[in-house]
Amino acid sequence: MSGKNNNQNGVAPGELNTIREILMGKQLGDVETKFAELENRLEALRQEVFTELEEVKNSIRNSNTDVKTELSQKFSSLENLMISNTKKTEKEIIQSKDNMNTELAQLFIDFGKKLMDKK
Repeated sequence: MSGKNNNQNGVAPGELNTIREILMGKQLGDVETKFAELENRLEALRQEVFTELEEVKNSIRNSNTDVKTELSQKFSSLENLMISNTKKTEKEIIQSKDNMNTELAQLFIDFGKKLMDKK
């Protein structure tokens, strides 16, 4: 045996690496290239998903703002309707009270006249 560190086959580790590089060098290069392409595709997909997620977040925020605005408008309309109906009902009650008072006054007048006529 020579003075080099040989393995059981009689080939030095440096020579083994050289033989491995000669036999598989192109294949390893292809694998590294494909791996790099996959990394690039994965990064592009990650960016796409991130962008779409941001678009969804913005869409949800806009939808929430639209819903809040719509609800606010509907509550304001409902409040105005209630105020309007309350005022209308109040006027009707006052008018009805006035009519009853007028009718009651007329009844007392008529009753008084009848009492005076009977005397």
